[in-house]
Amino acid sequence: MMLLKTIILDIVYLYICLLILRSLLYYSGMNRTEPAARLTILLSQPLLRPIQPFFPCIKGFETVSLFMAYLLTWATQIFYLFFVINHQFSFNLLLASKIFAIIYWISSILTVYCIVILISIILRIFAPLSPASGHIEKITAPLRQPFHMLKLGLFDFSILPFFFVAQWLTVWGLPELSRITRVIIGM
Repeated sequence: MMLLKTIILDIVYLYICLLILRSLLYYSGMNRTEPAARLTILLSQPLLRPIQPFFPCIKGFETVSLFMAYLLTWATQIFYLFFVINHQFSFNLLLASKIFAIIYWISSILTVYCIVILISIILRIFAPLSPASGHIEKITAPLRQPFHMLKLGLFDFSILPFFFVAQWLTVWGLPELSRITRVIIGM
């Protein structure tokens, strides 16, 4: 039974990453007929269609997919706390699930962004003229711009500061915040 619960949580986590990727693809202006965009839209549209009219795009980001990613993160935290750990319902536990959802939602966004950064690095090396390079460059450019002085000839290290900070937050910072929250709430 525990294996089934873990599989369900992993599938939902992958879907959350797909929703975050969808928002990044919209931001990059990727054509909806390209295979990656078509697959992302095909898999995420059934869940987003009913609430999509209520969420505008803000500065190129599709807010409906980010909102749904947060809701699914919160739902997985509630599922984990009540069904996997078997806690009794309480207001503190509901509050904790919201805090954990925010922590893990930020962690999911950072993870997807780090994967996009790695793809950007690989594309710069092996396929700099690929059509996908332009879209990925648009996603990573705002983070590279403050560190543009880290270019050394053909090597561009400008994305590394963000990558290291994101990895530090994902590996140490957010789990530590989660642990502190558990101590404060008494879990």
